[in-house]
Amino acid sequence: MIDHKVPARTGAPVGVALVVTAVAVAYASLKLYDEPVRRWLGRRLLRRGQASTIRIFGGRAAAKPRVPLT
Repeated sequence: MIDHKVPARTGAPVGVALVVTAVAVAYASLKLYDEPVRRWLGRRLLRRGQASTIRIFGGRAAAKPRVPLT
């Protein structure tokens, strides 16, 4: 049986670097994509007090899907 164990001395710094990189990518995604898109959507969809109606498809209001009563 072949045993390919990575020593802790090598694996620990790689693991820490991986976690730091993942947190950095998540933070960059939040600041560069998520927050600006949320601001834009908020300005677009919540203007003129129309919080309950979403305008799509050429200005027509999207209908709520109806669930058939069974």
